[in-house]
Amino acid sequence: MQQIFLIRDELCRGTGIANCYLKPSNANDQSITEDTNQTITITQSTYDEWFEDGLASVKIKQNATVYLKGTFNNVNFTFPKKVHVIGSNCVLNNATITLTTDAHSSTITNLKIKNNDKLVTRHGIEILDVNNCKVTNVAIENQADYESLGIFLDGASGNEISNCNITTTGDYINNGIL
Repeated sequence: MQQIFLIRDELCRGTGIANCYLKPSNANDQSITEDTNQTITITQSTYDEWFEDGLASVKIKQNATVYLKGTFNNVNFTFPKKVHVIGSNCVLNNATITLTTDAHSSTITNLKIKNNDKLVTRHGIEILDVNNCKVTNVAIENQADYESLGIFLDGASGNEISNCNITTTGDYINNGIL
């Protein structure tokens, strides 16, 4: 049995600021629906404690504040829940941050992303099927032989991108924001 949640005393239909959320009938993890005040700091050396094959582990809870500290090389960050990612003297080399699934209203702030492996198609940030996210104070240098996208939005609406510096170079598809 699925439940439909009321947001702002209205039946939510997945548009505007509020997003409709149907809780999976087999969801036992309260972090799926309840916001937390979790604050964590991740470095290259602690990355494997928090991510498995680039996907955030269940240890990262809904609405967590995730500080990325220092330099990261050849890693990806996929967040399927609402998070607030903040860079602390952070440089991501050959990396992608992806917000997807239930990561509505997430934020990404104060990061430098440098993707310079021209043989690998990699986007700096991907916002996939989530709404109302904010990307602020992010610098992206993206180089690829074929497709070079700084920020890729797909199936996403109501997102805000501000104070970002995006440089891309690619032979065929070359966009700062697509």
